[in-house]
Amino acid sequence: MSSVDKLKLLAGLPIPMSDFTCILYPATLKEIALMGVDQFFRYVNLLTIKKEEVFRMMKQEIDSFDFLFVNAVYKEEFKNELLNALKFFTRDEIIVLPEMECFVIGNFEDSKFLDRNNFPEFQKILRAQNFIEEEIVEYTGEDEVARMIKDKLEKGKKQVEKIKSQKDGSPVEMADLIGSLATNSTIDIYNIWNLSYYSFNDQFKRMRLLEQYNTGLQSIMAGADPKKIKLQDWIQNISIQ
Repeated sequence: MSSVDKLKLLAGLPIPMSDFTCILYPATLKEIALMGVDQFFRYVNLLTIKKEEVFRMMKQEIDSFDFLFVNAVYKEEFKNELLNALKFFTRDEIIVLPEMECFVIGNFEDSKFLDRNNFPEFQKILRAQNFIEEEIVEYTGEDEVARMIKDKLEKGKKQVEKIKSQKDGSPVEMADLIGSLATNSTIDIYNIWNLSYYSFNDQFKRMRLLEQYNTGLQSIMAGADPKKIKLQDWIQNISIQ
C-alpha cells in the first residue's frame, strides 16, 4: 500500500482510493467549527479504530472492518453514527449491505463497495488527512459490548487533547490555537477557516518550530552558552505526533 501524497494533504485536496471506491474529503476548520470539535473527533476515532484497540475491548482477534460492520448491522444507533461519519468524509450516500458484508458508496449500480479488503486503505488515507499517528493506543475499558462501543465513541474527545498545550495549568482550546496561528502568521483569521485540518496542524507545528528556533537564537545573542542551546532547523519534515 503506497503512502499518501503529502503534497495533496497539504493542499487540502480530496484523495481517491486506489480502486476508486470513494473519494475522501479533508475536513476544513470551518466544517469542524460548524459540526463541533467533539463530534468531528468522534467520527474520526470511530472510522480509524485499530485492530489492536478492538482486541483490547473484545479480548478477541477481530478485524476493524468486521467490528464496525457487525455492530452497524445489529445496533441501530451505532449504524446511524457510523453512516453519518462515512457520509461526512466521502460526501456520498452510504448503504449497509449485510448480504455482501460491505458498505455501498453512492448508487448500487456503480458497484463501489467498501469491505474488509479495501478498508485498510480507507483508514490509511483518513489517518493521514487527520494527522493521526500509527502507534497503538492503549485501551482500558469494561467487557460489556454496548458500554465499550459507547466509550469508544466518547473517546473522540481524547483527540482534542492531542492538539492542546498547557500554560500555567490552563488548557488551551482549539479555538485558541487557531487564533494564535492567525496572529503569528500571514494567514488572517478569515482565511484560516478554509485550511484543512491537516494543513492547520502542519502550519501550527511549523510556527512552533520557528518560535523555538528564534528563542534559542535570541538566547545565544544575549550571551547564553551556545553548547547548552540546541538550535534545530525549523525547515524540516513534520511528522505526525
